[in-house]
Amino acid sequence: MSRSWSLPVADGAYSRIVAWQSPTSWLALVRRMLASTRGEQLRGKVKISADTVLRVAQMEAQCADRLTGRGVTTSHASVARQLGMSDRTVGTARRLLEKLGLAVTVVMGRHLSPAERRQAKRAHGGYQEAAASVRAMTIPEPSRPVESFHLPRSGSVLEESHDQRWSPTRAPARETAAPRPKLRRKSRSRPQPPRSPRPIALQEFAWRIARNYGLHTPGPATTPGALYGARHIGQLCNILERHRITPDRYTLETLRAELDDALAAARIRPLDNADKRDRLAHFAWMLGKLQAFTHGETRHERQLREQEERVKARTVAADEARTRAAEEAEALKAAEAARAAFFAEHHRSPTRRRNSSTASRVHAIKTLVTTLVGPSPLHQQSRELQELVGDITILERLLVEAGWIPSHDPTRKCARWEYGTHVLTVELQGQHARVASPSTTLPTPIAEQLHLVANRQ
Repeated sequence: MSRSWSLPVADGAYSRIVAWQSPTSWLALVRRMLASTRGEQLRGKVKISADTVLRVAQMEAQCADRLTGRGVTTSHASVARQLGMSDRTVGTARRLLEKLGLAVTVVMGRHLSPAERRQAKRAHGGYQEAAASVRAMTIPEPSRPVESFHLPRSGSVLEESHDQRWSPTRAPARETAAPRPKLRRKSRSRPQPPRSPRPIALQEFAWRIARNYGLHTPGPATTPGALYGARHIGQLCNILERHRITPDRYTLETLRAELDDALAAARIRPLDNADKRDRLAHFAWMLGKLQAFTHGETRHERQLREQEERVKARTVAADEARTRAAEEAEALKAAEAARAAFFAEHHRSPTRRRNSSTASRVHAIKTLVTTLVGPSPLHQQSRELQELVGDITILERLLVEAGWIPSHDPTRKCARWEYGTHVLTVELQGQHARVASPSTTLPTPIAEQLHLVANRQ
């Protein structure tokens, strides 16, 4: 126990206290008084168990003077901390002891004055703001026997005559008939609509809660749906519906976690089932604390919402992926169609004609080069001769485009072209070319190329 400074007791304050015998005899008397009919009635009114009252009584006997039973100065809070119960339970047990005549409050507790606070600090060196009540353990007085007395004899008591105005004789008959009372219609109770059965999910949830919080009757239940204290599972379902504890808002794990958080925030220490006066009522009280603590969505609702958001996000991502795949397939299909159209356009007959024209042109160039340099490869000749043969090749292309017809003479290494009666020849002499052009006027590109061939050194 913590040290405290107690209020002084005036002389004569213990005058109405019956003699104390010993702690053992006093505790035995407490047990007998609690088991008596009056003790059961008083405990039933305040709803407290005999074991709880006996534990408080044992603490009172330990703190009292062993010779006199006086000087108990412990507060409700200190006893509650020692016994692991609430201050209210300790106060209820002490008041019950006083009702049974087993204790008395000598001096009521109060807040200390500044001078008394200083005196308390000098006494035990700590700060004290209030002093507990001073109590004493008592033995109830025995009931007094009824004194015997004689009843008075007949006629010894003076009798007074009755007032004739209030004679009990029958009143004279009425001159007129009494009015007939009005008929009263019997009220018929309205038939109540049949109550729909509770959802199976709620009933199963209630049974799981009852098993995990010790609300069910241990062992084989004689009554279906029986809970601790002869309660029915329907009462637990009503409590759950009243506090909105439903399977769509809580699971057993999230309910336990949020209930622990709510009690911790309210600085409430959980009690064992043995210390609870009414387990179902205590559980309903804890649910009320949880409802006051919970704001907005619960943990299970938040988990369901986040899971729904994840599923929705995955669905949207899958839809977008399918859309992109369809677009890419359409783009590939369009590209394939464009490629097929392109190749179909280039594989038509004009393309083949161009290819045959190109082949004939290559053949004509090979014929010109063979005429000028012979069968030896051109790349083995000197650079000057290669450049000269290239200029003559360009000249032939211009002449063919202008309508001149090649008629080369390989034996003389002479390139020859005809246009009607006009003839143009180019004969190689070493690394130089001798040009014989017709007297007609040639187009400017042909004339310039011909001049370049004739004057190349």
